[in-house]
Amino acid sequence: MSTRDSRLVSASAFVDTFGDGMWMVGAGLFFVRAQGLPVTQVGLGLTIAGLVGLPAGVALARVADRRGPRGMYLALTLTQAAAFVALVGSRTFLPFVLASTVAASTNQGAQAIRSGIVRTMGGTDAVRFRARLHAVMNVGISAGAAVAGVVIAANTRTAYDALMLADAATFALAGMLLRATSPVPVAVTAAAARRLGALRDLRYASVAAADGLLDFEFIVSGFLLPLWVVLHTHAPRWLASPLLLLNTAVVVVFQVRFSAAANDPAGAARSYRRAGVALAGAAVLFGVSGQVPAVAAAALLIAAMAVHSLGELMHASGAFGLSYGLAPQHAVSEYQAVWSLGMGLARALGPAVLTFVCLRGGLAGWVTLAAAFAVTGAAMPRLARRAECRQPLPAQQAVTQPAQAAC
Repeated sequence: MSTRDSRLVSASAFVDTFGDGMWMVGAGLFFVRAQGLPVTQVGLGLTIAGLVGLPAGVALARVADRRGPRGMYLALTLTQAAAFVALVGSRTFLPFVLASTVAASTNQGAQAIRSGIVRTMGGTDAVRFRARLHAVMNVGISAGAAVAGVVIAANTRTAYDALMLADAATFALAGMLLRATSPVPVAVTAAAARRLGALRDLRYASVAAADGLLDFEFIVSGFLLPLWVVLHTHAPRWLASPLLLLNTAVVVVFQVRFSAAANDPAGAARSYRRAGVALAGAAVLFGVSGQVPAVAAAALLIAAMAVHSLGELMHASGAFGLSYGLAPQHAVSEYQAVWSLGMGLARALGPAVLTFVCLRGGLAGWVTLAAAFAVTGAAMPRLARRAECRQPLPAQQAVTQPAQAAC
């Protein structure tokens, strides 16, 4: 990948995730305060949109592999921008659901296509470059969240509308930046085009499903932890925000370094195993923090977030290595869309599941979550070996073309 292309892709990812940060923090209050929609309708509508968007993203990525990813990415981001403009005018349930569904579907496809472009452009350095993008994206989300915080402080309908329109503009700009990169070759043969696609590759899908279970760690840090700190520990309430900043800082500083160990499927699978142990240990520490006095609780929460962040680094590196290394070159965007199904389901179901397991279950719930992380991480090397041993598809190659594992 040329330096120019690298900068354009990084700028596009930053702008896109800047918009994501604004959405994550400000969307709920926009719908309730500015649009006047009941909270129950907002939750139901976003769940419907998210679930519909998952298979739609796979179909859109499949088209991109056959027609060319850059133009498809621009078309999807412009459509997403239009959907966000429509949301500003959606003050009843049905228009809100329709616009949200279009936005979720195009976003799911666009993210998979961008991952595919990074894989194709990055070549043997794709995992490392994806790690750098992950750090850039964390900065983008944090910056967008800070802007949304200012809007929330203003708490006016005009400010909320402006936030959503600005979010729409970020998607359009992200698409135009990525469209300006060098052309990406279409590697689909006539035989490959007739295949039913990545959803039939059950061994790859099993690895993606296991990754989806570990993706619950993002729900822990972004959704569950603030509620746990405030409602179930004696630690100061203000500590919730610094904990999230600690997580972001660790990822931004160390993600690229950790990616070096996951540049092939075998190394990536080992990263998963270590990630499962770290995330399990952090979950136990989070649970214990609810059983001790304020000072001890604060210390445990900080230690737990540090360990959790290390687990995130290893998990993300493993995900980059396996999602790329096990995907055939001719359908890389489509395979990335299948990989992202796990994250999509985690985002859709995670808040409800973890609220029940950890907030209601207390320490026992956190221990249960820890066991799930550990078992999933331990199972990943075997699942990855099975996926490497599957009958190869045309033009299949790993990130660094590792030797085929023994079957």
